[in-house]
Amino acid sequence: MLHGTREAFDYVECGACGCVQIAAIPPDLSRFYPDDYFSFRDHRDLDRNPVRRHIDPRRVRFSFGARDWIGALAEKVSRPFDYVDWVRRAGLGPEARVLDVGCGAGKTLLNMALGGFPEPQGVDPFIERTLSYRCGVTVRKQSLQDFARETSRRFDLIMFHHSLEHLVDPREALEAAAGVLAPGGRMLIAVPVAGSWAWRHYGADWCNLDAPRHIHLLTSPAMDILARQAGLTVIEGRSVGRLSQFTGSERYRHDIPANDRRRDRELFSRAQLAEWRRRTDELNAAAQGDQTMFLLARA
Repeated sequence: MLHGTREAFDYVECGACGCVQIAAIPPDLSRFYPDDYFSFRDHRDLDRNPVRRHIDPRRVRFSFGARDWIGALAEKVSRPFDYVDWVRRAGLGPEARVLDVGCGAGKTLLNMALGGFPEPQGVDPFIERTLSYRCGVTVRKQSLQDFARETSRRFDLIMFHHSLEHLVDPREALEAAAGVLAPGGRMLIAVPVAGSWAWRHYGADWCNLDAPRHIHLLTSPAMDILARQAGLTVIEGRSVGRLSQFTGSERYRHDIPANDRRRDRELFSRAQLAEWRRRTDELNAAAQGDQTMFLLARA
């Protein structure tokens, strides 16, 4: 339903941990990641933005406690950087060496590089070619496992930001990531979670099921098992569900694909959207949002 093909796929649910996974992985997954897939969009305009090259590092330094009146002013009038919160929760700072797995064209890495993080790196086997940016970001067209075998670098923060659910073997991926994790490093894993209210309520119409790209829909117990098998431990799991668990799933329930150009406010009333925003906050507070951000460390 993301691209409106309406193909059908069978999923199975584990009776022990609740993990939901596709019954048969399609032999050619690449056809479900067309050139216009949202994470492949070109972001070279970010790489060439002189204003942000000057302002973003000052905002980041201020966010981590430095005195900088320009950074303070810019932070006050701008939307906060999500990645600052991720790094801070990991107990790290702006000097952290970052690897992003399954990052597409590297938009998050570009933002982090503009903020002063030193040469953030990424890997994604589905991009058209390896990408190198002037700000020091490189995104390799490569699997994490191949990258881990070849690199001598170690990373303080390894992110699977909505990518682990796309991988055929998540345990193998976490083991490979653990091999390039620096001492005291952290892994940040953001994934849609089965067992959430949206999964129970919408079932096959749950937008974050996203068949067949999402191969495994983990739960908190499943994440604990997976981490332990990879020599890791979960130190935090925070519910971060979004409004889309309602708007996207209601679209699918009414046979409206995600690539339909109508906006939410054209399809749903203002009162309905306000109620869903309230319910989103309520579900996150009850650890029932349809996405969870896990923080992992070596066991």
